[in-house]
Amino acid sequence: PMLRLASELLRSIAAQLESERDVNALARTNSRLFSGLDPFLYRHNVQQSESSALRWAALHGQGRTARKAIGAG
Repeated sequence: PMLRLASELLRSIAAQLESERDVNALARTNSRLFSGLDPFLYRHNVQQSESSALRWAALHGQGRTARKAIGAG
């Protein structure tokens, strides 16, 4: 099963997905995927989406999301 794949392979799969929304959906399927892909998702957002997650968090008062976004880059 997919959960037995190495973390590096899971990140490679996530990198091939079309959108951050798709990566987020995959990450939310279970706790192992979430713990491995959530940091990937924030790094990707910093690198590819000009830190839009940080702007969103600031506009909506989401401190936890802001901290994760800042931590990613």
